[in-house]
Amino acid sequence: MDKVNLMTMKWGTKFPPEYPNLIHRMAKKHMPCEFTSYCMTDDGTGLDSDIVVVECSEEWLWKDITSNDQWFFWDGIKMSLFAPKLCGIEGKILFTDLDNLFLGPMDKVINTPTPAIIDCCWMPPWHVGMHGGNYFLTMLFNASLIYVDNTQDITNEIWEHFTNNYQKIKGSLYSTDAYLWRVWRDKINTYPKGSVYSYNRGAEYPDNFTMSKESQYKYRPDYEVCIFMEDHEPDPLDITEGWVADVWKPYLN
Repeated sequence: MDKVNLMTMKWGTKFPPEYPNLIHRMAKKHMPCEFTSYCMTDDGTGLDSDIVVVECSEEWLWKDITSNDQWFFWDGIKMSLFAPKLCGIEGKILFTDLDNLFLGPMDKVINTPTPAIIDCCWMPPWHVGMHGGNYFLTMLFNASLIYVDNTQDITNEIWEHFTNNYQKIKGSLYSTDAYLWRVWRDKINTYPKGSVYSYNRGAEYPDNFTMSKESQYKYRPDYEVCIFMEDHEPDPLDITEGWVADVWKPYLN
């Protein structure tokens, strides 16, 4: 099995270094292949010594788009995963949000053909969302876990399209998830059912889905990854009792 580069991103003070450390330590237990951990950050203080710190810089951005642009800062940075040799890294990159939990051996995730993203299979296909006061048929991708191989032509094609059409994309879409789903959904794979689920949204529609209280906040040990989406409170390490705490505490205590 090919080596994988595990990537996290941390800016500011929202997430302390315990979060990328937790990701790295969970990966040591559950990744089914050789891997190297990277953290792209503005402050590497407190990170485990075997995490490669990639300091925040414009080296891997392009000059006419700055971090003052908030859309770009949070979503354009994720799109940089598709850049050729990001931070000098070549090959497979598995990006994970800091507030994800790895629950078990990640064979399904790692063996998914790249590029890959989460299918929001907990949402009904007719789900309607709202952004900026406008209703829309929401995207069915979630970018909390992105898997790419930057040696593939499709990865370079996505990056070229994104950089060449950034202003248009920014004006009509509002997230990495939306861009990849609206433009590239026919060329991007999704992780198999039974591999990734949402802590606060559920697992699969119609039995376990976003509008069902019975489907929320469950421990699903047969799954590989649990993602904590933006409308959940609190963050994982602030949960000090129950199954979430039982998962993270052995790695940080």
